[in-house]
Amino acid sequence: LARRVAASGVRHAVYTSSSQLPQAVGCARFHHRPLRPRRLLSSGFVEIEPVFAGLYAARFATLRRTGTPGLRPLRAADVPEATALVNRLHSGARLSRLFSPAELAHAALPRRGRMAAYVVVCPESGRLRGLVSFGLSVARPRGRRISWPWRLLPIGRPSVRAATLQLFAVEEGVDGAQLLADVLVLAKGRGCDVLTALDTFQAGPLLRQLRFEEGDGRLRFHVYNYGLTGATASALAPRDPRAVGGNAARGSRSSTSISSAAEGPRGSWTLQPTEIALLCSM
Repeated sequence: LARRVAASGVRHAVYTSSSQLPQAVGCARFHHRPLRPRRLLSSGFVEIEPVFAGLYAARFATLRRTGTPGLRPLRAADVPEATALVNRLHSGARLSRLFSPAELAHAALPRRGRMAAYVVVCPESGRLRGLVSFGLSVARPRGRRISWPWRLLPIGRPSVRAATLQLFAVEEGVDGAQLLADVLVLAKGRGCDVLTALDTFQAGPLLRQLRFEEGDGRLRFHVYNYGLTGATASALAPRDPRAVGGNAARGSRSSTSISSAAEGPRGSWTLQPTEIALLCSM
């Protein structure tokens, strides 16, 4: 893989893995929020005693209308301003990707059956104040079982439609919890049975409030071919007082920035999930 990437002229990379590989710079956990609990029970995604099925369905009831003022679908004309918004807000994370307008358009512009994205527009000024996007997928039977990134579902059960939170960036003053609650409404309106999210950056602290359940899957983040000069390393002070040293790099041909972090075993960086602002799939 590294050989093929290098042949295309790319010398730096950030990649993700669900399996345990050496020297991950950070790790985040998947969380799931049921949208159609009874369908998840019938599919085998959730396994509980039948007597508790009614209580489970009542616990995860969702609203039927959105509540964030100025919420509307992302348009192609919004891409330049949305790119500046995401890059500015995500610069507060210690591991983040700097998007170009073309990259953000590819990652976030709505595509039927695959991607949905919405922006929060200030009613007075018309300025963008937030962006949220989620991918759409379906788990279908293959072989003896249904293979999913986070779950194995028994054969013969109904398929499950999932929404996966990708971008979540909101300015101060925008109710992030309400926006994430609106994502539940929007995803359910698109026929999704469950919303999956990582506990990263701005969305991470809001998951428990909205009754996301901690999943058994993890996503690990790795960097390839990044290095530090002595001047760069000494100029950075790590935020964690337990850190041995600071790390920062910005590749000349890469759009990912890494700022100071605590060093872990084998010289790896150990970032908290809320210090990472990256997509679920790079």
